Amino acid sequence: LTFDLVQDAFEFCRLLSRSSATGDLLHLRLETLEERDRLLASLFMVQIQFVIDHELGHHFHGHTPMYSSESLFTEFDATMPIEGLNRLPDQAKEVEADGYAVHMMSNGLWVHGSGVRIIEQLQPTNISNDQFLVYFLLLSIGSFLFLRPARPFDTRLVRGESHPFGLMRMNVVMTDLRGWAAENESNLLPLIDQDCFAKVMRTLVAAQPEGESAKAWNLQGQFLTGPDGSYRD
Repeated sequence: LTFDLVQDAFEFCRLLSRSSATGDLLHLRLETLEERDRLLASLFMVQIQFVIDHELGHHFHGHTPMYSSESLFTEFDATMPIEGLNRLPDQAKEVEADGYAVHMMSNGLWVHGSGVRIIEQLQPTNISNDQFLVYFLLLSIGSFLFLRPARPFDTRLVRGESHPFGLMRMNVVMTDLRGWAAENESNLLPLIDQDCFAKVMRTLVAAQPEGESAKAWNLQGQFLTGPDGSYRD
């Protein structure tokens, strides 16, 4: 973890905690500074855990030999893509590390009790615990992927990026979460659907409505879908 990355993560969580759309999605009162700061702290804790588990995922999958000692400290920094260069193998490693992080975090939230502690701290109303935790996990991860500064999306450079573009990673996160649920908590599967994804994305956009991320992710969505609305292979 670098100081800059931690600062960025804190700012993303601050934006979410100050947005009324976040309170609406999570069924939380965010009327006082104390209520907003409690949400900020919980989001920040889970978001930083995603970054840590992602890095552990690289070690677990044996990716670390491809990194130098210096690049370990800049792994989440965007490197300049090179047109014509195929870096899809690097992108696949990032997706694997994201999947590892999703599985580790899901175990923590649903199996090992951290989700119960978050609910006790934030006290959502009129929403099931499982629905709350699904939204909360996806907001924590999605805000890190969505709100980070990004270059304008260029379809010519998709293969030359060291990391998959943000919307692709978020789609994979959803798939990995469904995979974990199928193996461990099948009652969650009806909650992890396209409607859930759309609600989370609208909440992220509402936290930074004038940012460049919404424009970039719209272009990424157009790239991912064919003329009939189906996803590209």
